[in-house]
Amino acid sequence: MKDDQGSKPKTFSPSNLSPENPKGSFKINTDNPKIQKQSSERIIIRISDTIPQPPAEPKIRSLDSAIKATTGQAVKSGSSEKMVQEAARELWRRGANPDRLESAVRASSGTLNNRDMNNLLDIASELRKLNKAYPDTTKEFRLLSNPKDTLEVKSLPPNELNRNENAAILEKTESGLFAQKDENEYYSPEYVDESQNYLEDMTDYAQDVSEQSEEVEYEEPEISPPQIRTQTTTSRPSGPSGDNLRNALSRRRSAATNAAEKMVSKAANAAKTATQKAIKQGLTKLAASAAPILAKAGLIVGAALAIITGLLIWLLIQIIIVILWIIGFIVFVALVLFIINSGAYMVPPGEDLTQYGEPGIIPPGGVVGSCSNFDNPVDITNELAGRIQNGNVRLLPLDSGARPLNYCFTPLMVVLHTSAGYDNDEGNDRVYEVLAPPERQASCNMASDTNDVILMQPFYETVAEMSWCSNSWNDMGVSIEISGECQDGTSPCRRSYSKCQVGTDSYPYIFSPPGGSPTHPCPDENDLTFSAVCEVMKQYNIPWCQIFTHDDVPNQSHTDPVGKAWVNDYFIPRLRDNCQVPANSLCR
Repeated sequence: MKDDQGSKPKTFSPSNLSPENPKGSFKINTDNPKIQKQSSERIIIRISDTIPQPPAEPKIRSLDSAIKATTGQAVKSGSSEKMVQEAARELWRRGANPDRLESAVRASSGTLNNRDMNNLLDIASELRKLNKAYPDTTKEFRLLSNPKDTLEVKSLPPNELNRNENAAILEKTESGLFAQKDENEYYSPEYVDESQNYLEDMTDYAQDVSEQSEEVEYEEPEISPPQIRTQTTTSRPSGPSGDNLRNALSRRRSAATNAAEKMVSKAANAAKTATQKAIKQGLTKLAASAAPILAKAGLIVGAALAIITGLLIWLLIQIIIVILWIIGFIVFVALVLFIINSGAYMVPPGEDLTQYGEPGIIPPGGVVGSCSNFDNPVDITNELAGRIQNGNVRLLPLDSGARPLNYCFTPLMVVLHTSAGYDNDEGNDRVYEVLAPPERQASCNMASDTNDVILMQPFYETVAEMSWCSNSWNDMGVSIEISGECQDGTSPCRRSYSKCQVGTDSYPYIFSPPGGSPTHPCPDENDLTFSAVCEVMKQYNIPWCQIFTHDDVPNQSHTDPVGKAWVNDYFIPRLRDNCQVPANSLCR
């Protein structure tokens, strides 16, 4: 190996030892003008106050020796990059922290020139790569050196010696800063060459790790530093010529070996770099070519999802609409049934009867059940009609109102209704015409007008067929429709239809309520209604205090008769005084 001037380098052997140089310390060839020009200018980096402890772990100890053996070698190449890498390795083994080094360099901007600052920042960057690639080894070096929280970076005067401390000294050259070898130890040229190759491989690996685009957690590779080998004594020629030949052959063999190893190493590194670049370029091209396909696929998938989502939303809306329609229909039917079942509200012929719907569910009340379950009750419908003044049997069709159920109940009361129809001889005809059609779905037990009383549902000895006329009292009361209660201005009733005419003496009203026009049946209908109600009371032992009107029924939809004064002040007192029933004793 020759320096830049082609001069023969110093050789090191035990003969170099002297009192001033007891360990044969390595010395830089100061004959090189590039080195000699700035050899007196130095920079010191103080890391800790004490010299690091020798590594106990064999691997770390071998690595520490390899770094010491190669420190100061890079300056011979004149490569600033190798000098930076070598200085970083020296600081690494001394436990320096790259972030603290960078902070110390920037804090020393007043004493360092720009070139030295940039050179030191490059060393800190290279040190950071080593820390990242070899975290476990970094930890071991720092434990041995116990670095201070703050590093000190300053220029070292030419005549000032390094104290007994953990510090790295960098000398200035035209190519940059290089690490000064401060260990007075001898290493064979073969070991130095092996160490140099090994450390260059470590640096290349750290460079590869730092170039990774994605942040990943690296495991420190197994490192096998070269081992220091002791020289063995063999038979060799003696004398100056033998030594010269031996030295020449050794140098040539070593140079050839080093050159071959470097060529192989460079070729491997070049192949690795080329492979990495090819992979990156291939992935980039693949991504570029796949991007339009992926974009189209994304659009298609997005459109499909949008269509599916729209269909699901539309289907959900349709389901909600159907549910709302069903709920609305149920509410509407329930309301109509409640109104219809609240009583028989009659209208004249010609009115649309289907609008009233069907009756509701039969509420609980008296004893109710199939008529056949009452111990074969005896039918007394015709007999009862014969006991009533002008009584006739005119049963509603079997498909009308409650008749299809054929339910019977035990009568406990009588409920009075008025049909708001005609107070004349045709009133019962109008009532029957309204109740008879199956679609009307309403029924009453009896009806009266000025001509007769008709029985529209069967009566038995102890029970009667249940009607749909009094809402929640259908299972307790016998209902009778009274035709006459025509009011002025009430459609479709007309006062002129009534058999009783106001102001005529030939056919006057029996009862005139105080302060109001007559709104009650004519005398003939009064008598016929009294006869019908009294016979029902006698048949089923119903007391006079159990005579009610439709507006007494709980939850009724309308009130009738309107003329309550006629009911309370005339009709019920007449029953009390003239219709004798054993149960009357229960009334007060």
